Parts: sequence; C-alpha cells; structure tokens
Amino acid sequence: MKTCIVIPARYDSTRLPGKVLLDIAGKPMIQWVYERASLIKQADKIIIATDNDLVYKTCSAFGAECIMTSNKHVSGTDRIGEAAEQHSDYDYFINIQADEPLIDPHTIDEFIEFLTRGNEKNIATLITEIENENDLFDFNVVKVVFDKNDKALFFSRNAIPANRDKPFKNWLAAHHYFRHIGVYGFKRETLLKLIRLSSSALERIESLEQLRWLENGYNIHCLKTDNFQIGVDTEADLDRIRNIMSLPLY
Repeated sequence: MKTCIVIPARYDSTRLPGKVLLDIAGKPMIQWVYERASLIKQADKIIIATDNDLVYKTCSAFGAECIMTSNKHVSGTDRIGEAAEQHSDYDYFINIQADEPLIDPHTIDEFIEFLTRGNEKNIATLITEIENENDLFDFNVVKVVFDKNDKALFFSRNAIPANRDKPFKNWLAAHHYFRHIGVYGFKRETLLKLIRLSSSALERIESLEQLRWLENGYNIHCLKTDNFQIGVDTEADLDRIRNIMSLPLY
C-alpha cells in the first residue's frame, strides 16, 4: 500500500488574502507545513497542489513537488482528487491543510496507520475533544457526533448534541463534545467517486462538504487525538502562530 500526502494550497482567502504565503518566522506558511509533512514516516510522497502561479513558484523554490490544478475547484478535496487522477500508483491520499504549520508528524503517522489498517475504511478524519466554551459555541469550530464504532453521524457548526435541560454554560460539564480537525484520508477509488458527487442540501446549509458524503451513504471513520494544534483562519491566529514559531523550539 502506498500513501500520498496532498497539501491543497489555494491562494485566495476571504479573511486572509494570500494566506498560504504569509511570512512566519522568515518562511512562507506553506513551507512550514511542507517541512512538517516531510517528517511523516508513513508517507511515500508529498505533493503541494495549487491553482496559483506565485504559490507554485514559491513552493518549487524551496524544493517541494508542486502541481498546478484547475482554478474551478470549490474545495480542497476536489483539488486532491485531481492530484489522485494524475497519480494512479498510490492507494491512499491524505489531505493536510496548507494553513496548519504546527501539524504534528507523529499524529499523521498514527492517522495513516489507522486508515490503512485492514481494508474497511474508505474515508477517515481526525477529531479532538473540545475543552472550552468559546470553541463549543464558535461557528468556525466544526463539531462532530459519532456512533459507538467511531463513525461520524453528523458534522455541524452548531454545538451538537444540544442539551435541552441545561443552560449553555453547563454543557461541557455534562457531556463530552468533539471538534473536527481538517485532516482527511481517502482510498483513491473512493476519492475519485466523491469528487463526482453533486452538492447536497445539508452541505450547502452548513457549508461543510463532508455532509455530502454522509448524505450519499459513505462512512467517515473518526480517530480521536489529544494532539491538536491551531490553524490559521484569522489575524489573531496568525499572531499566535508567529509568537509560537519565534520560540527556540523552531
């Protein structure tokens, strides 16, 4: 079994234009992500997939393998699917977000092992427990509920499940809530089917593409991890990451 990591790197970003090329401690963000991904032992190949010439040139300059993909894609999964179409000799494809420069290689190694163990998992993703009330009620933090076999039942920007009988401030104390981490793994043949599915009603309402897969009957296997690192969605996130990256560890 061969595994390919794809980092979809879209230049346009509503809140932070040119986000993947923003400087963090002397390097563009995408370079930090690529270098962290290069430490993943279970990966046979790492590709950056973009639709932007500047991103392509920047990534090629620091030695990354980079491919140009269509500028018509509406999601990172579509971009990864195009990479999968070009690389038929890989069995599994892993999506690592281009705005997560603190991604932990060991966690991704565990995730790849989880995905490829046996032959029953077509789609997998990472989740972690929510520990503070702000995250629980933040629409930018995607929540997930799952069954007893750790298969996702639903994803939402709302806090789920709702606790009818308790005030909001007591929800976390009364129940374990989980957030979705934007790392996906796919069997190649499944990924090629997913990118041909039409947009679904739930997907459009929540603006979450994984709901399209659930609506079409696909299982999404969830792996819990305690090793969650923040990504960069806002200026505040960027400032926090820059402060962390300025420490001697990096």
